[in-house]
Amino acid sequence: MSPIRPHNQSQCSEEMFMETKKLNFTQEHVPCSVALHNNLHGSSQTKFISNADPQALVDSFVEYLEDLVHQNEANQAQKV
Repeated sequence: MSPIRPHNQSQCSEEMFMETKKLNFTQEHVPCSVALHNNLHGSSQTKFISNADPQALVDSFVEYLEDLVHQNEANQAQKV
C-alpha cells in the first residue's frame, strides 16, 4: 500500500509516463478547451475558451486568469 500524502506533496516522476514492455500509449491527450467560472464580487460569469492550437489555448487561459487578478485587485482597492 502506498503512503497517503497531502496533495501538494505528491509528485509524479517522468519515469511514470515512459512506455515499457507492459505500457504502451496509444493516444495523446491534447487540450482543446477549458471552462472557467469566477465568482468575484460583482461579477459572476462562466467563460469557455476553445482553440485547436494547445499553446494558443494556454495563452488565452493565462491571459483570462491575469484579467481576473486585475479585476480582483481593483475590487479590493475600492474596499479600502
